[in-house]
Amino acid sequence: MEILDKNCFLIISIMFLGCINNQPTELLSTEEFRDILIDAHKIELDSVLIRKKIDRDLYNKTIVFYLESPKLMLDVLHQVEDSIHSSIID
Repeated sequence: MEILDKNCFLIISIMFLGCINNQPTELLSTEEFRDILIDAHKIELDSVLIRKKIDRDLYNKTIVFYLESPKLMLDVLHQVEDSIHSSIID
């Protein structure tokens, strides 16, 4: 189930990065960037679940539901993307 979490996070990250037009010429390698995103996701997700008092099993069931319902998942991801984009601009 943890793979589903990573996939969701990576999808959100990819959508987020699509909003950024100016990319510097010096970048992390794909492997380094991937590892950072995975580590950040693990740390952040655990922290968020604890703070919101959400059981890991419930979260995993929710991820599975949304991954099996692509239109709903895309709707949620677009909302996340809009929120992230707004917070960067503000």
